[in-house]
Amino acid sequence: MILSNSPQMETQQCNVCRSADAVALHNLHHRGALAFLCSACVLRRHPGKFCPLCFEAYDDATTANIRPSAHSRVPCQSCTAVVHSACLPSPGARPSTALRYLCPQCSNPSSPLFDFKSDDGSPLVFTKDLAKQIFCAAKIVSVIMHKAAAAARADAEQKATEAVAAKKRAKQAIERASYVMANQQAHVIANQQEEDDSDIDDE
Repeated sequence: MILSNSPQMETQQCNVCRSADAVALHNLHHRGALAFLCSACVLRRHPGKFCPLCFEAYDDATTANIRPSAHSRVPCQSCTAVVHSACLPSPGARPSTALRYLCPQCSNPSSPLFDFKSDDGSPLVFTKDLAKQIFCAAKIVSVIMHKAAAAARADAEQKATEAVAAKKRAKQAIERASYVMANQQAHVIANQQEEDDSDIDDE
C-alpha cells in the first residue's frame, strides 16, 4: 500500500477512477494484471468482502473475521454486500428488513461513502471512519493477494512436477532409443561377421 505522503504517489494514480490524489493506493490484480487501486475503488469493487456499516473485512480463510452466519447477516438485495445484523439501526427488525435491505452504496449511489477527498482541496483529516475504511481496503487486498500467491505457487509446483515427469519420460525414451540402436548395430555387426566367415569357408 502506498500512502499519500509517499514519493511514489507523485507518479501513481488509481487505474480505475484515475484519481491522482487518493489517500492510499493498493497494488492488486485487476482484470488479469497488477494495478494500483485507491481505497475507494477497492471497496466499491468488492462489496461482498466487508460490512459496509462497520467496515470489518471478511476473511473466510481464517477464523477471526469469517463471513457472518445466515442468522446474523443481512444481504443487500441489489449487490453482494452483506452486513452484520447487529450493525443495523434496528437489529431486532432483521426478519422484516431482510427482503428489502439496500446497502448504503446501493440506496444512494451518489453518496460520498467512499470519497476520500476533501471538498475544498484542503488537507484531508483522518477521522476514525476514514481510517477504518482504508484499513478495511488494505485487509481485502491482503487476502486477495495471498490467495493469488497461493494459486501461483500451486500452479508453479504443478508445472515443476509436470516438468520432472516430462524429463523422466524423455530420459526413458532416449534410453529405449539407445537400446534399439545398439541392438540394430550389434545385429548388423553379427550379420557382417557371418558373411565374412562364409566368405572364408568358401575359399
